[in-house]
Amino acid sequence: MPPKKYNTRSRATKEAKPQSATQRSTATIFQNVDPETLASSAATEEPKPNDSINSEKQQEQERDVELETAGFPFNITYRVQDFLNEQLTLLKSVQLLVFLYLSQIIYANYEKLEKLNETWWVIGANFIGILAALILNYVKGFAPGETKYPPEFNYLYSVLLPLLFSIVHYNEKFFNVNLALNYFIVDRLHPFFVVFSSIAFYEIYNTSEETPTFQYVIICLTHFVISIGLNYINDGFFDEDIEIIEIEVDDDEIDIEDEIIEIEVQRSFSRAEIQLISVIFTNLIWNHDLVEPYLPLVIFQKLFVSLVASTLFSYPLYLYLPYIVTGSVFSAMFYFLTNYQLQPTLGENSVVWIYTYIFENEERLTFLKVWLSLLAVIVPTIFYLAKNWSKNWRRKSWHFLIIVILLFSPSILIEQVEFTLISLLGLIIVFILAEIIRYSKFSFLGKYLSKILIQFQDEKDLQGPFNLSYIYLLVGITIPIIYDYILNGTTQVSIIRYMGVVALGLGDAIASIIGGSFGSIKWKGSDKSIQGSAAFIISNLVAFKAIDYYLSTNFNSVYIPIDPHWENLFVVTFLSAILEGTSNLNDNFFIPIILPIGYELINRCY
Repeated sequence: MPPKKYNTRSRATKEAKPQSATQRSTATIFQNVDPETLASSAATEEPKPNDSINSEKQQEQERDVELETAGFPFNITYRVQDFLNEQLTLLKSVQLLVFLYLSQIIYANYEKLEKLNETWWVIGANFIGILAALILNYVKGFAPGETKYPPEFNYLYSVLLPLLFSIVHYNEKFFNVNLALNYFIVDRLHPFFVVFSSIAFYEIYNTSEETPTFQYVIICLTHFVISIGLNYINDGFFDEDIEIIEIEVDDDEIDIEDEIIEIEVQRSFSRAEIQLISVIFTNLIWNHDLVEPYLPLVIFQKLFVSLVASTLFSYPLYLYLPYIVTGSVFSAMFYFLTNYQLQPTLGENSVVWIYTYIFENEERLTFLKVWLSLLAVIVPTIFYLAKNWSKNWRRKSWHFLIIVILLFSPSILIEQVEFTLISLLGLIIVFILAEIIRYSKFSFLGKYLSKILIQFQDEKDLQGPFNLSYIYLLVGITIPIIYDYILNGTTQVSIIRYMGVVALGLGDAIASIIGGSFGSIKWKGSDKSIQGSAAFIISNLVAFKAIDYYLSTNFNSVYIPIDPHWENLFVVTFLSAILEGTSNLNDNFFIPIILPIGYELINRCY
């Protein structure tokens, strides 16, 4: 039976509702209570209808009394245990075990990692400081009577992923910078306290004379402005308390008594994603050792700055002037800023340079023609057939398209990797601009994009104002290519360069299809299945083996074979599959980050 559409009234809330407390505190377990009395009272007690809220409040009050009567240090111990009982689910425990495993590898092989024997105490001080700030955040960050909830669990990723990269690829100028930026996960205290704590940590532990405190203050404020901007955009969805949306439900999936269903709407970006994105773009702007030696990253940096500046300048015009005027001003400003910034690097007008760069190289021109031809045929075909496919197949068709575009010739990611990166990074800017146009419904183009893209949206896209999946997909494909390009340049290539294409183009798509069709065993608390995770592992390893065999046979002069690190590749693929199955972050974004960093880390150690 086809799904029915219901007009659903969603009430937007600023904060997610906290989970209910445990039924019984740890302190109660250790109280000297007569078992017979407890059993008899439980047997005679009859549940009363419509009294669950009052019962829960009474249990909370009793628990508070129990904790207050317990002496030190048991009262603190019991509170910590109660907190863990409430917050530490199976999914979170599994993710913690994965990162503890990686931490154990680092601890056991710290002498093999550059400078770690000199910086471990700074990392420890950073963790202690952040933990103390988070405790203060939980204790003092809420108004009296306000329900308390802990910081977002996914902050773990926004702290540990940059740290893993900094450990594997040590940069004296930015090592302490990225550690100090971790204080921005303290999200309930006054911003002045957060900024001051970050600057104070950097001032105390900074050892690099090339990055003085004044320069870090500028870096810190850049991160602060980016995070504030993303939060502001994220909260734009809540300008109206009530919004009518359409959802699809099957009769056998949900029992609907009324046409009005109360659902909870979240933001497009989680707070952890905002922190991680802010760290990445702060490094993109200020970490010159990471960006300046690599032309594709320099071009992307300038394009990003031009896009942000042009958008901020044009937005007030958009509110009061016709879209033709606003679009013209935006285009002129974007062109001027891009050309102004790239002139010193390219030595000529950026448009003239890109024309010469492509059209005077036969192979690049051929690739461009093939890409445009494929897109001209496949994209309209997908849009035409999408109404006959399930939503999962609609979305995963783009994953398979990525494989065709990037792997139809081995030269795309080997000899012409710079051209490919320039194309991918430029396309990311185009996608961000397209999403701005779609969200703002700017002119007829924005309305058209809203209409045609809605059929590819999933529940994550519907949670907030932006459709991020297709942007994250392109970013996820690009990150491992950049990572390997930084490591090996254009002279050599490793399997890392193909991790994004394989993990997202093939592994994630196969996992979703297998999980959706045969996923009978679910990760407890998640809609993802064990069968899907197994399919992710198997499809990735098979693809890695095929690529390794082909490149070892045909490009042995430039290709770095996987052997003798097959065990390491299996381990990091297995860990990535576990994180993909248990985390609620967008896997298009974080899996392509954890795969290359984890693989490189384990290779350094074993």
